[in-house]
Amino acid sequence: MTRATVLVTGATGQIGYSVVRACVERGIPVVAVSRTAPPSWAAALNGVRWHRHDLSVSALAVEPAVARWVHCAPLGLAARVVAAMPGLKHAVAFSSTSVLVKRDSPDRRERAVVAQLLDGEARFSGSCEERAVGWTLLRPTLIYGRGMDQNLSRLARWAGRMPFFPLADGGRGLRQPVHAGDLAQAALTALERPESNRRSYVLAGGTTLSYRDMVGAVYRSVGRTPRFLRLPGGLLTLLIRGFAGPQVPWAMVGRMGQDLVFDDCLAREELGYDPRPFVPDAATWEPPAGKPAPGQAREGPE
Repeated sequence: MTRATVLVTGATGQIGYSVVRACVERGIPVVAVSRTAPPSWAAALNGVRWHRHDLSVSALAVEPAVARWVHCAPLGLAARVVAAMPGLKHAVAFSSTSVLVKRDSPDRRERAVVAQLLDGEARFSGSCEERAVGWTLLRPTLIYGRGMDQNLSRLARWAGRMPFFPLADGGRGLRQPVHAGDLAQAALTALERPESNRRSYVLAGGTTLSYRDMVGAVYRSVGRTPRFLRLPGGLLTLLIRGFAGPQVPWAMVGRMGQDLVFDDCLAREELGYDPRPFVPDAATWEPPAGKPAPGQAREGPE
C-alpha cells in the first residue's frame, strides 16, 4: 500500500484501534476520529492526527486530500461522512454477520439492530455510488482480541469469577471467533485492491469450534476449568429474561445449539485473508493501556 493518508472513524473502538495500529505498523499516515479525546495509548502511535468529533451531531470536515477511509463507528453514521469528503476515492465500512442470521430473531431488539445495520449498509453503499466512490462492506463474525468487545472479553471476566457456565442444548452450535487485528488487515487490503470495489465480504475466524469448546478455551486462557451447568433452553431463557436485565439478549440461548458458520472464501481469494486460529491467552483480554474494559451489562458470548 502507498503512504496515502487513511481516515479512521470510530478510532478508539476495538476495530478502530486495530486499524490505527496496523496503519502505524505499515508506516501509513492516519487521521483518527473519535467522540472522546485521544486515549493514553495514542501517544505511543506515531504518525496519527487525532480529531475529536461526534458524527451523530454533525458531519465531519477533513482535509480534502484524504482519499481513503475505514469506518469503524456505527454504520448508520457512514453516509453523512461520504457526503462531507469530496476527495474520497475508496471507503471500507464494517457491518456484521448478524444481518445474515438475526433477521428473524424472536427478540425484537435484535431485529431492530439488524434493521439498522441493513439500512446503514444501503445508505453507505448508495452514498458512495452517488459520488462515484469505491466501497467495500466487511461483515465479521464474533469479534475478540482487544479486551473491548461485548462478548468473549466479558466471558473472560465471568470466567475469572465464576467456576460454572450455564449451557443450553449442549452448546453444540459452531462458532468462528475472529481477532480484531485480522479485521484491520483485511480493511487495509481492501483499500488497495480494486477487485474489492462494490463487494461485501464475510470475515470469519481461523478456527471453527462448538460453543461449548469456545467457552472452554476462554476459561483455560484465564487459568480456569469450566464446570458446565446444563439447563433446558426454556428455563435458561426465563432466568436471563427475569434476572439478567434487558441488556442481555435472551435469544442467545436458542443459538447455543445453532451453527453460526459462514463461508469466507471470497475474502480469502480476493483479499488474501488468512485469519489466525482461536488460541486465546490471558493477554488476549487486556485492553490497550489506559482503555477501560466495557461495562458489565452483558456476561456471555452469543
